Amino acid sequence: MNIENLQTEDLALVPSVRPLLVDLKIRGEKALIEWCKEGKSETLHLEFKKKKTREKPELERDDKQNLGRLISAFSNSDGGLLVWGIHTKKVEEIDVAAETRSVSGVESFANHVASQCLSSLSPENERIKFFTIRSEEDSSKGYLLVLVPKGNQRPYMSTAPDDRRYYRKTAKGTNALEHYEVIDIIRAADSPTFGISWTVSHSSTGNNARGLHLHLLVRNTGSIAAERPYLWIDNTSDLVPHANSGFSNKKDTTGIDNKYKFYSQSDYVLMPDDTEEFCFFKIHIPHGQIGDICCYWGGDSSLLAHSARRKLDDVSLNVLIGAKNGHQQLIKVVLSAVEIETKAFEVAKIVK
Repeated sequence: MNIENLQTEDLALVPSVRPLLVDLKIRGEKALIEWCKEGKSETLHLEFKKKKTREKPELERDDKQNLGRLISAFSNSDGGLLVWGIHTKKVEEIDVAAETRSVSGVESFANHVASQCLSSLSPENERIKFFTIRSEEDSSKGYLLVLVPKGNQRPYMSTAPDDRRYYRKTAKGTNALEHYEVIDIIRAADSPTFGISWTVSHSSTGNNARGLHLHLLVRNTGSIAAERPYLWIDNTSDLVPHANSGFSNKKDTTGIDNKYKFYSQSDYVLMPDDTEEFCFFKIHIPHGQIGDICCYWGGDSSLLAHSARRKLDDVSLNVLIGAKNGHQQLIKVVLSAVEIETKAFEVAKIVK
């Protein structure tokens, strides 16, 4: 597929290389030439390769091994972009783009690579995409982009000729995994993973005052259902979290910090892609106090604002999430006062 046919859903496959793909779609070969002039470096998510014999589209042994190692490494990590047709050089121990080396018969080369991916990776990463960039001087020549998303069935093994090993991308390059690292990936693949988000709502506290509720949301971002998930909060602010309906809250009296533990019911399951509110924080706002703005509450519960007053504080949380059938995951959450104020005003339909 030509890079001009790149779709929005393709850009979402590996978010870290989205700007690179957009640049390549807009400028094509010119972008690659510019990358070489500026010495664009390889990263955790970007790799350059030149074909051993660029005059013919068929893959040779070295090409097959490079392909197997990199699609294994990207699939076992956070995904990435492999660009065929770029010669690199070392600059302070880092590989950087140095010169374009377009491949003859680029469409045929793309077909050979796509076919080889099927026999060079176990299990198959079905989401790998291929895009060609044609040379402006000779449209039969060009470059190949191999977009490799993070795999859903890790670990992935390279099954290229004479190379049945597992790889992963690190800050030091593409590394073969040790046995214990493969075991860790296997265990992690059988465990749910989580993400944290938050939102704001308003509540009445009486006496012509209102409050903000900061709702902490947990999403199952993995492919495994989370059985009886739980959430522990190490709260560095003076706000007290309150359990949402259906969850129990226990203050940790043995710790030295403000630790709170929230547990779901014994039969509760958080399915993949589902989101649940475990707890919320209450912020009391007397008449006339929120953010940089002095405000009062209108009869329709909208927020009317004028003049300046004091600011809210940032909220910093260390959140440990786990499940009966999974490993614990530590996530640091910082809710800036600016974000809280912005969302508060959006919800309140502010009129300045």
